[in-house]
Amino acid sequence: MIKIIKGLIINSFYLYLIQGLNYLLPLLVLPYLLKVLSPESFGVFAYSQAFVQFLILIVDFGFNLTITKKISSLSEDSPEVVNIYWLISFIKFCFFVGLSLLVLLIFYFVPSMEIYRTAVLWSLITLAGTVLFPVWLYQGLNKMKMMSIINAGSKLLTFPFIFILVKEKSDYLPAVIIHSGSYLLAGIIAGTLIWNQKRYRIIPVKDLNFRNAMAQIRYSWPIFLSNSAISLYTSSLTLMLGFYGTATQVGLLGAIERIIRVLCFGVYLPINQAAFPTLARLAAIDFLSARRLFRIIFYSILGGMSMVYLVFILMDSYVIHYFLNEYANIEKLLRISIFTILPIALGAVCGQLGLVALGDNNHKNIFSKIYLIVGLVSLPISFLSIRYFLVEGAVFSMMLTEGVIFVAMFAFVKKYRFL
Repeated sequence: MIKIIKGLIINSFYLYLIQGLNYLLPLLVLPYLLKVLSPESFGVFAYSQAFVQFLILIVDFGFNLTITKKISSLSEDSPEVVNIYWLISFIKFCFFVGLSLLVLLIFYFVPSMEIYRTAVLWSLITLAGTVLFPVWLYQGLNKMKMMSIINAGSKLLTFPFIFILVKEKSDYLPAVIIHSGSYLLAGIIAGTLIWNQKRYRIIPVKDLNFRNAMAQIRYSWPIFLSNSAISLYTSSLTLMLGFYGTATQVGLLGAIERIIRVLCFGVYLPINQAAFPTLARLAAIDFLSARRLFRIIFYSILGGMSMVYLVFILMDSYVIHYFLNEYANIEKLLRISIFTILPIALGAVCGQLGLVALGDNNHKNIFSKIYLIVGLVSLPISFLSIRYFLVEGAVFSMMLTEGVIFVAMFAFVKKYRFL
C-alpha cells in the first residue's frame, strides 16, 4: 500500500510539475485576454470555446474513462492495445467528419449565429487535435508524465504568440486560432510518437474488428450519456445566453466560468488523472487497499480546494480591480460563484474515482444516471433562469446543478462504503 501511495505521489508530482505549465500558461493568458479584449470580443472567444467543448464531448464519447479502464487491465505489449488504438481512432475520426459538416450547415444557415461563425469554424482545429491525441491510451498505459510533457510543450510553443498577436480589443480571432493550435500541435506530437513505435504502424481498415467497435460504443454509451447531459448543461449556459443575451453578457459569464475552471482543474485534475488507472488496477486485486487510497485522495482534494477558495477570497478585490474592471456587476457574481470549485472537484472525485474506478458496472450505471438525470432536469431550469435573469440566472443554475451532482455522488459513495 505504501509503495502504491508513493508511486501515486510521484506520478502526481510529475503531473503537477509538468502540468504546472498547462495551468500556469492559461492562468497568465486568461487575465491578459480579459484585460486586452473587450467584453464583447471575449464573449465571442468564450462562445467558440464552449461550442467546441461540446463537440469534443461527442468525439471523446466517454472513451477517456471506459477505454482507459480497459487498457489499464492489459499488458502494454498486448496486440489488443494496438487494435483498440486504431479502432477508437477510426471511430473518433468518423465523428469528427460528421460533426464538422453539421457545424458548417448550422453556422452558414442560421443568421443569428453569424457573429460567432468565424471563431467557431477556426475552433474546429481544437477538435482535430483531440482526435489525434489518444488521452485514453496514455492514461491506460500509465504514461501521464509523457502526456503532460506533450501538452505543456505545445502550450509553451503556442501561447506566447497570444501576447504578441492579441493587442486590440477586437483581436479575438488570433486568440481562438492560437488556443486551438496548441491542441492540434499536441495531437500531432502525440500521433508522431505513437507512429514511431513500429507495432502501432497503421493497419488496414478491413482488419479492424467492427463488431468490437460496436461493443466499445455500447460499453461507453452510459458514460457518454452522463457526460453529454452534464456537458450539455455546462455548454448550454453559454449557448443559451448567446441566444437571449449579448456577446458582452456571454463574455461576463465566460470570465467567471474560466476563473472557476482554472482554479478547480489546477488542483484536482492531475491527481485525478494519476489516480484513476492506479485505483482501477488496485480495486481488481485488493479492494480494501484501493478504498483506503480513495479516502486519502478525497480528503486531500477537499483540503486543497478549501485552501484555493480561501486564498482567492482574500485576493478577489485585486483580481477584479486589475483584470475585470470593464465587466459590470462581476464582483458580486464572482464572489458567490467561486464556491462552486468545491462541489465540482469533490463531485468528480466521488464519481470518477469512486463509482467508476472502484465500482463495477452497476456503480458505473449509477454514475451515468446521476449526470443524466441532473443534467436533463437542469436544462429547463437553465432555460427559464437565463431567459428571465440572463447572467445571474446562468450562475444560479451552474451552482445549483454542481451542488446537486456532488450531493448525489457523495451519497452513493457513502452508501457503498467507498468513503
